[in-house]
Amino acid sequence: MNGYKPFTYDFEDFSGSEDLSQTFVTKVMRTHSGQCRSLPMYYKVLAEAIGAEAHITFAPQHLFIRHRDEQSPSKWVNVELTTQSLAREIFYIENFGISADAIRNKVYLYPLSDKETVAYLLSELAANYYRKFEQYDAFMLKCAEKSLEYLPQSPVARIQRRSAQTRMGRDARQYLPPAAEHGRRGHETSRHGFPLVAKTIQPMKSTNDKLKKT
Repeated sequence: MNGYKPFTYDFEDFSGSEDLSQTFVTKVMRTHSGQCRSLPMYYKVLAEAIGAEAHITFAPQHLFIRHRDEQSPSKWVNVELTTQSLAREIFYIENFGISADAIRNKVYLYPLSDKETVAYLLSELAANYYRKFEQYDAFMLKCAEKSLEYLPQSPVARIQRRSAQTRMGRDARQYLPPAAEHGRRGHETSRHGFPLVAKTIQPMKSTNDKLKKT
């Protein structure tokens, strides 16, 4: 079915700064290569297709998958798709500088539910919308607000909401994006405002041996 072609990390334009489609799940399906956002998302799609449990989980500027340990359901198994390995929790804490408060507040190392995953994708939609049209409008604000409704601890959605409210002023909810402006800009992308998107990091090949589960 897949031609025995493994899924690998794509180092070329992994942040999608030149071509936003580089970050799409459809690109992973087509080429069997992706980055730390698209690979875990496609993994979850495949897991759901066969009735398996898989949870999208955040580390700073990074995504990975969590499964419940079949032998110890109270424990989690971390699937690190960028290095094709299993990672210990301490790896993320030490290498990404994750604080105890961030874990306690479910910002990082928290396995998302399906609804929370959709909420996260809304913030991704808003971020990429901004990259394409370079403006804050009612659509972006609604995406951020709906995302926070189900994932209130999301730092990305919080920044988006605040930025939209600040830029658009008091009448933000009434603002409608000018269709003519959208049509004129077409399919342009821009790095302006990119900090609103969690940047993809390259896999740490040097830590491969440390990641393997013993």
